[in-house]
Amino acid sequence: MENYQSKIKTERLQNKEFPERKLWKAVLNQLLHDAFEPTYITRHKEEKKHAIDYMKTMHEDFFTVCENAGFDPNYVYRKVQKHLFYKLVKEMK
Repeated sequence: MENYQSKIKTERLQNKEFPERKLWKAVLNQLLHDAFEPTYITRHKEEKKHAIDYMKTMHEDFFTVCENAGFDPNYVYRKVQKHLFYKLVKEMK
């Protein structure tokens, strides 16, 4: 983990983003896309359900994805939960 931490510091100092960070951001982006895009855009309803379930349960891998993408996992989790709550309320109306 020490190498990863030093890599993050180097990345910030050089004001550039390493390819690994871009990859993890793409993974997180796809997860959020699968969870929150309308079903007719998402290829399969199962993908949508899987993505939502994955984020609801605070899976350990979710934290790894967020950290590797450069985001605070707890912050992302809170935002996702808030969005899921509003989505649920909207569907109940």
